[in-house]
Amino acid sequence: MCGEGTSGSTNPADLLASKERFFQPRIGNVVPGDLAFVDDTGKQVTLDQYGKDRPIILVLAYYRCPQICGKTLADLNKALRSIGTYDVGRNLDVVVVSFDPKEVPAQAADYKKHYVELYVGDSKQPRPDAEKGFHFLTGQQEQIDRLMDATGFYAVWNPEKGDYAHVRAIMILSPQRKITHYFTEGDYSPLYLSQALNEALTGKSGSFIQNFLLMCFIYDPVQGKNSMTVLTIVRIGGIITIAALGGIWLGMWWRARRPAATPNAQGEIHGRV
Repeated sequence: MCGEGTSGSTNPADLLASKERFFQPRIGNVVPGDLAFVDDTGKQVTLDQYGKDRPIILVLAYYRCPQICGKTLADLNKALRSIGTYDVGRNLDVVVVSFDPKEVPAQAADYKKHYVELYVGDSKQPRPDAEKGFHFLTGQQEQIDRLMDATGFYAVWNPEKGDYAHVRAIMILSPQRKITHYFTEGDYSPLYLSQALNEALTGKSGSFIQNFLLMCFIYDPVQGKNSMTVLTIVRIGGIITIAALGGIWLGMWWRARRPAATPNAQGEIHGRV
């Protein structure tokens, strides 16, 4: 894109004017399997080649990114090294797709080499299939746009800064490419990541609380951090107000159902007082 075209169906000017629109979670969406890209060897691939019998971690990034993308992948790699139940290539696929249509397979290959070496490292646990489990892809604008629309992850070229404005997020997909979880923070907890992968394996999506919090804290692509939006604060305030009113109504209803106080033959009071 690099100044030309639009990422997804969202207008670039609208994105730059509204940070919240960079990230619109699509929990439950199925990422189209016919989306076509090119892998790090220059081979044509489609997304339905991944997963099948294992969950997928999907990352949208670009290989020339000055900081956010590299940090996201480094944090993810660190977490993956600490998960004993999932090994990349054996029972997990990691798919990284560049949203910059000008990037080429050679750049993807460099990224893959670096992160495979980082993942294997000096680990005592053998990871012979790591090379087959990391997939770094590049592609054309139309396919990138469709992927962004399917995931709710958007990026746009910012001519003032000379790079892409985008959120920091990774997505967990079921073997059938259903989006089940998003992670918007770095330093991913191996425990939570492992739990999300377990749930994705059965197609189970994140809990209501997880998804609600996801909507509350939006990554600011300009400031490079998560922030709570004014609109979200208003929404939370509204929810708290409704909950409080509901509690008052339930209390009144409960009191109304209690039997009224009546004196017995001895003049003692029984019932509600």
